[in-house]
Amino acid sequence: QSIAVLFPDAAVYQSLADLSDHDFIAQGYTRRECQVQRGDGETIWLRLHGKSVRAEDPTTSVVWAFDDITEEKRRQQCLEQARDQAEEASRAKGAFLAVMSHEIRTPLNAVIGLSDALLEGQAAPEQIDHLRAIRESAGHLLGVVNDILDFSKIEAGKLVLERRHFDVRALAAE
Repeated sequence: QSIAVLFPDAAVYQSLADLSDHDFIAQGYTRRECQVQRGDGETIWLRLHGKSVRAEDPTTSVVWAFDDITEEKRRQQCLEQARDQAEEASRAKGAFLAVMSHEIRTPLNAVIGLSDALLEGQAAPEQIDHLRAIRESAGHLLGVVNDILDFSKIEAGKLVLERRHFDVRALAAE
């Protein structure tokens, strides 16, 4: 029988049978991957190595070696699916962090603004201490939220850096 019976369809067989490509003629060697059907009907992946044994006519008298790479292809497909899922999870995490940071920053800015307004007014000394503690705590929380948002921007490749001159000694003195 022709080896065509091994292949699931004529197009796959034709891609193997078409040995008139320039690389094969020039080198007398080819390596291809294709699907074939085993005797039990299962479709498997093979890596084919073909070597011409007649230099004067490299498209005839070809010796073939077949490597079953079905498991390799399955692992590759699993890795690609896992990568796609990880990328989707990362995008979802970034979107979640962006929304949550906005949802948290808005009320924190209100707490800071109202604390500042109350500190400017007439308040008892004990109330002033409480307002300052509220203002300071809200400021720290806002810093944490901004840091989280910066990390999500770094992961998403959307962090914009700016170039500014500064005095290292003055910064270290702080």
